[in-house]
Amino acid sequence: MAEISHLSQNDGDYDPCFIFDSYQKGVCANFAAAHYGIAKCYVQATGTDAETDSKLALHHAQKSADLGHAQGIRYLGNCYIYGRGMGEPDVKKGITLLKKSIARGNVMAEYTIHSNKGFPKPRNIILE
Repeated sequence: MAEISHLSQNDGDYDPCFIFDSYQKGVCANFAAAHYGIAKCYVQATGTDAETDSKLALHHAQKSADLGHAQGIRYLGNCYIYGRGMGEPDVKKGITLLKKSIARGNVMAEYTIHSNKGFPKPRNIILE
């Protein structure tokens, strides 16, 4: 499934409800990219009624990762690193997911893990 984040109904106008609805249709068909996209919608409150919903974002990030979507795996890893949608961070599990995303070719995961920027303290994470 192609990324839908740039789609609109009106000649280039940004329509968040259309984007959310498009991802929702993909979620109903269990497309990994749609789960990833809707997770981002929930975090950014794009086209949703709620302001943000980190628990729904986490749910869809997990679905995307379970389906093998490299960006979804990276996003889930970041959720674990920063504790988004789950309370306490689990940096070790987050790094494991980032490494899995790297193995699937996600260069942003590689940048994140090698730059070690923004990780919760302590910053001296062993990356083996």
